[in-house]
This record gives sequence, C-alpha cells and structure tokens, in this order.
Amino acid sequence: MTRKRLMSALLLAVVVVAGSSACAGGDRALVAEFANVGDLVGRANVQQADAVVGTVRSIDLVQRNDEWVARVTMAVNEDARITSETRATVRSTSLLGEKFVDIETPVDSGPQLPTGAVLSSSSTGKAPELEDLFSQLGAILVTGGLEDLAKITSAGAMILEGQEENIGRVLDQTVKLISSLHAQRDAIASAVDDLASAAETLSAGTDVVDRALGVSDDALKIVADQKTDLDELVVQLDRLGEPLANLTRAHSDDIDAQVKVLRKVIPELFSVRDTLGDAVDKLPDFTRLFAEAAPGDYVQLDILLQAVPIELGTSIGSAGVSTILMEATR
Repeated sequence: MTRKRLMSALLLAVVVVAGSSACAGGDRALVAEFANVGDLVGRANVQQADAVVGTVRSIDLVQRNDEWVARVTMAVNEDARITSETRATVRSTSLLGEKFVDIETPVDSGPQLPTGAVLSSSSTGKAPELEDLFSQLGAILVTGGLEDLAKITSAGAMILEGQEENIGRVLDQTVKLISSLHAQRDAIASAVDDLASAAETLSAGTDVVDRALGVSDDALKIVADQKTDLDELVVQLDRLGEPLANLTRAHSDDIDAQVKVLRKVIPELFSVRDTLGDAVDKLPDFTRLFAEAAPGDYVQLDILLQAVPIELGTSIGSAGVSTILMEATR
C-alpha cells in the first residue's frame, strides 16, 4: 500500500512539473469574454491550429452592459499568433469529451496584441454541442413540429419525383452560368462602376431632369390642346399623299435624269468647295459695292484712259484707229 502511494505521488509530481513547464517561460496573459462557456473548467487546454499553446488560468463572472459574461484568463505561449482579428471558441475534443479554447487567427491580420489583451464577446463563441442538438430536437417533438417537418419532406419528395433529369440539366446550366459570370467578372465590375457613375451624374443633375420633365409635361399639354388641328393635318397630309404619288410616278423619268445630273454636279462642286467658300466670303462686299455703283437707273463705271499723241494734219484711217485703241489698251 505504501509503494502504491509513493508511485501515485511521483506520477502526480511529474504531471504537475510537465504542466507547469508547458506554461512557464515566456508565457503571456490573454483574456477572452464569453457569453457562454458551458462546462469549461480551469487548466483546460488552449489550442491554435490543433496544437496546445496554453492553458486556462481562471474563469470569472463579470457584468458588461447589464449582461453577465464569463471572463476567461489564459496563459499562452509567446509564439502563439494573437491579433485584433483573433477569435476564441469553446469546443469539445469529442461529442462527450472535455472542453478547450480554440484560438483562430487569420493570416496577415495585423500586429501581435500585447500581453493582457482582451477579446470581447463579439470575438468569442461556443461551438454547438450534442446536448444543444438534443434540446432543440426535444423542443421540436414537444411542439409537434416533427410531423410538420415530415409533411414538408414528403411534399418535397413528391415534387422532385420524376424530375431528376430536369434538375440535373438545371444544375448543369447553373454551373455554366456561374462559370460565365466568373469569366466576365471584370466586365461586370466595370459595368457596375459605369452604372454607379451614371447614377451619380443623374443624381447631380436632378434639377435639370426635373425641369426637363416639367417642360415635357407642358409640351404634352400643348399637343393635347392641338389634337383636333393635328388630326386635321394628318387627314390633309393623307389626301395630299395620293396626288404627290401620282405626280412622282408621272415624272419619274425626269426625276431620274435630274438625279443623274446631280450625281455629276455634286463631285464638281465638292472639288471647288474652297473656291466657292472664298466666293461666298466675298459676296457681301460685292453686293455692297454693286449697290453703291448702281444708285438709280444707271451704272457708274470707273474707266482708265491713256492719251496717245497725234500729229496735226495726219490722216487717221480705220487701221490707225485700231492701232490707237490697241495702244490705249496696252
């Protein structure tokens, strides 16, 4: 009996030394507040990525904003990754196993938190347990909801019966649609951005749009007031359409000939468009000067004459007159 007690004491000492060595040297404090920790106890493991990184030191009940929460103080290793985005969850090692605190930290989630950092209840939680599932199932059985659930399941089975191929095609088309949307995600994002920009533009021009709608309303009222006259105009245009059609058919050859001539004239006009432009620019000056030169029923001309000396006693014939005129022209 004495030997058994000695062996038990030695085993207990080894366990205590191992537990203390696991949390000693470089450990830092971490506090997490839980709305519910279940039957979590002190000295429970703290794990991260399925590895033990610390232990639970104490569990205290504190009040926060008229609510009671469990304040869990833990000692974790220095190499444990703890940031502002770290989340702590109370889990079980198995369905009926012991509880532990699981620490999850996203990759590239910021700098390490200092020792003594506190994770609020918004960053903590408790994983569902078998007892919770049984409790919810009991509530369903008590309220008779299980029978309703059976009816819903049976109705769903009847609806899907014989529609396996159609459902398969729908699922295939859904996969293709999702793949197409994934391939066009950049274009869709660009279209959404353009739509947002257009919405901002329309929002900025609300006053202009309102005025335009007001003007359109007034214009529609004017058109409504002139409905009788518009109806009469349409009737007259309909009556005029038949004579115009007959006239067009009667002179179709002449119209075709004129169109052919225009096809020849238009390129020529296009080739001298610069000259025509200059002529049009000078036309106002010409019109003004012509009006000044013709003030009444006569035209004023400015003529430059050059005198040619003729000796006295010289007979001037028709040839001489022509010579003189040529000299004058020069």
